[in-house]
Amino acid sequence: MMYSDIETKDRVKIFQKITDYFIGLKVTLFSYSPSFRELYLLIEKNSRYFLIKFAHVTYVKTHREWIFKGLTIEFDSKEEIGSCRTLYKFYVRDNFEVICPLFSVIEIVNGKDVVNS
Repeated sequence: MMYSDIETKDRVKIFQKITDYFIGLKVTLFSYSPSFRELYLLIEKNSRYFLIKFAHVTYVKTHREWIFKGLTIEFDSKEEIGSCRTLYKFYVRDNFEVICPLFSVIEIVNGKDVVNS
């Protein structure tokens, strides 16, 4: 499925608004695949657990833990990975930087993903 530029911009804005709810909270590097193709950050808010997922990662620099100060997002349409045309650079000052085309926020309830919440 290919997204239009407007839909892509909306998804990025929604993702940024959701992650802004985590500003001021501790972020922990939760999990990553051996080649860092997928990366998960864990955040706890009000006894609820959330994972920020980055997929098809092409570059990553991260600390094990830090205080979340909001994500800065830049677009890079120069590269293409599979059917994904746009790469995004997400970063938080000197604590975190990742470049990838796919991203999401997942809530974990009783050890299971909560979809569409």
